[in-house]
Amino acid sequence: KALGHFSNAEPKLKDEKRFDALTNLYFNMAFTNTRLNQKNEACSFYDKASAAYLENIRLSPSAQPIGNSSGSVPELIQMNKKQIGCK
Repeated sequence: KALGHFSNAEPKLKDEKRFDALTNLYFNMAFTNTRLNQKNEACSFYDKASAAYLENIRLSPSAQPIGNSSGSVPELIQMNKKQIGCK
């Protein structure tokens, strides 16, 4: 059910060029797919999260997205991809 809500939000965020929110959305979709044991989908969403993050930084160079205690957003994405065996 959560993935349906996430999917419904995606087009609006894309239209509004809300790459900060898309980064978070894709990360959450990846995390949810990981929990559902859908590795390929999770890896794809981690890649989308990374691309959205880079676009956000490109459009807003002064943006300072906050990761967590494990590291920056890109580091967190890479760590999670490695944990589930993404290429």
